[in-house]
Amino acid sequence: MSIAMASVMFCFNNLNKLQALTLQREVQSARYLQQNSTTQSPALFSGQIPLYEGQIDDIISFFIKQQLSVEQCQIVISGQKLQSSDGSTEPTVLPVPNIVNHMLKHIDCTLIIER
Repeated sequence: MSIAMASVMFCFNNLNKLQALTLQREVQSARYLQQNSTTQSPALFSGQIPLYEGQIDDIISFFIKQQLSVEQCQIVISGQKLQSSDGSTEPTVLPVPNIVNHMLKHIDCTLIIER
């Protein structure tokens, strides 16, 4: 059996430029990327924040102030293998941090699991 280390990101999708800049200013470690092509109008952005305990209040505050919908939010859990057994094709165990459950109690958003 393989064991993986989970990395957790909280994402806001379909932000306008002002919301993306506000996110970067108000939430520590937040960054944003343009979602659509530069020729499309209006430009839409995706904000990403590594999910840690100290950031939950800032994320919730941003969510409420910007009047975002739950459909614009998602938690992305990605795993990186730490160790594997003898090379066989056994399932990978991905222990998900408790912070994910804590965040879902406040904002019930989509979970995406990447390998």
